[in-house]
Amino acid sequence: MKSICFDIHLTRWPETADALLSEYLLVNNEFISLQTYVKFLDGYSKPSSSARTFLLGQSYLLEKEELKAYSLFMSSLYGMFEENPPVNEEIDEESVGSQQLDFCFKVMNMFEELSYSEQVIQMAHQTMKFTDKEKDTLWTKVFKHSVALEHYDEAFGAILTNTDQDRKMNCLHQFVNALCDKGQLTTLVSYPYKDAITQQDLRPSVISILLSKARSVDLTVRNYYDLLFAFHTVNNDFLSAANVMYECCERLSCELTGLNAQQKKAKCYLACINALECVPKQSAWVSPPIYDSETKMNAVRRMSPKRNTNGRNKVRASAKPRILLLSDVKKEYMLVNMSLRLANNGCKQLTESSLLGAEDIVGLLCNTGMYDEAIEVCTMYNLGLAQIFQSLTFRCLRMSRELNINVPTTEDEEKVKWLSYNRLPTETSYTSSCDQAWKILRHYLERHETVSSTYHKIVANKLLSNSTSLPVWLVASYKLRNAGELIRVYIQHDLIEEAVDVSTDLLDSLTSATFDRFGFENALTATMDASAVCVPYTSIDILLNILEEYLQDQYYLQLYTKLKTAVDRYMIDLEEKSGDAERRLRSAGKSDNPMMNKMAWT
Repeated sequence: MKSICFDIHLTRWPETADALLSEYLLVNNEFISLQTYVKFLDGYSKPSSSARTFLLGQSYLLEKEELKAYSLFMSSLYGMFEENPPVNEEIDEESVGSQQLDFCFKVMNMFEELSYSEQVIQMAHQTMKFTDKEKDTLWTKVFKHSVALEHYDEAFGAILTNTDQDRKMNCLHQFVNALCDKGQLTTLVSYPYKDAITQQDLRPSVISILLSKARSVDLTVRNYYDLLFAFHTVNNDFLSAANVMYECCERLSCELTGLNAQQKKAKCYLACINALECVPKQSAWVSPPIYDSETKMNAVRRMSPKRNTNGRNKVRASAKPRILLLSDVKKEYMLVNMSLRLANNGCKQLTESSLLGAEDIVGLLCNTGMYDEAIEVCTMYNLGLAQIFQSLTFRCLRMSRELNINVPTTEDEEKVKWLSYNRLPTETSYTSSCDQAWKILRHYLERHETVSSTYHKIVANKLLSNSTSLPVWLVASYKLRNAGELIRVYIQHDLIEEAVDVSTDLLDSLTSATFDRFGFENALTATMDASAVCVPYTSIDILLNILEEYLQDQYYLQLYTKLKTAVDRYMIDLEEKSGDAERRLRSAGKSDNPMMNKMAWT
């Protein structure tokens, strides 16, 4: 009994070296009693004063008075070693520093458990004032809690100050993720990721983090490619910015469909093109990443990536990198832009697929009546305009057949709506929708038929196969470019009279003033260049043979006589011009007459 009383006496006696009573009050949540007890002993009892101050700070911390707790903890830190100074300062200096460091980490852990980030940062800075140990760990704590408080400038400074590369990269990754999650994208891009002292460039690491996030996140959730583009643009790396935007376009093509996806693709293509325009011409190209589509397909089908269905080892061909120039990117953008125009004009044939080729787009544009845009696509991709002229000719035919309808309806207005999609020269006038359609066809032929007569032949065959005579302007234009081909087209469609008329007109024009209607520079003379004269002898000969079989018919007899007379008249004129040419050559002292060989049937 005497021993028990003695122990109680020592416990309550304030001059003892321990603080068992204070610990007892703290453990049992007697915070008010503890605070009263410590304040009562303040200035009266020196032993274990720092320990009681530390316990008092814990009580305030549990009562969520973190400022009082921090002040008491700092008082306890500076007072605990004054009460028990080391015996040998040289020997115990290192151990004292370790004890102080352990004490600070213990206090910081207590603040961290209750999420008092500001006190953790203050404690870390105070700790670094009296010790050089664990500075990387302390700077990591400063970074962590600065991010928690959204003090991003201080957090970025902690990253640059940290000398441990692993910790620095880890903090940088957390920094980028935190700013992305908080939507502080402008803040993220604005930082100079280069240490002015060590000259360490962190931009490649930031790009790697953002690129990894962009490739791993679903585009329907968040698009980090825009952030990457902004980051590269701020750093004047326009080539990388273009590559990022093109990669985004490829992912949109593979993962999303519909009008929304096409609109996003168009914006990405425009951003890519604008970035490439800022790069020197010899460097304006993109190299999209190579995706192992075969591996993905094998995973879907649950097939072995190493062996085929027969169990034999697969021969894996290495994928070759692609290089796309600025012109190639513009071509792809044109297809996306045309898809959007088709959708805006209510194209019903436009599918949900984003992978439409140039031929598919041209077909849809022709079906919608957007011939100006179809010609742009064909010009960009070096495609022929045959499909366009066939479609436009058919529309003109249909409108001519429906011309007798006097009362316009809503359906009729929809049928002529395509006319507003195409442009005519401002000086062109027309009297009706049908006349406007034919003027568009004529304008296209005059503009895009430069050397050959391919498109004239397409239009003529389309009209004649639908039992429609050729317009006067088309016949005149065809005669000017290739009269012989026009004769053959008439013969193919059994239009003998029209073929005879063209043949007769051609032969007569060679020796008359109407030579310019067939594209001849001059009439047939002895001194002209015979290479400019081309008479379709084979076609005329076929016509004469056909007509000879039906000479008993008065109609065909008249056609035969008309054509035969024109041929004879041409031969007489040819012999006269050849004689004149021969006499000229003889008078000049030459023995041969090349004119006789050149000016003949071809």
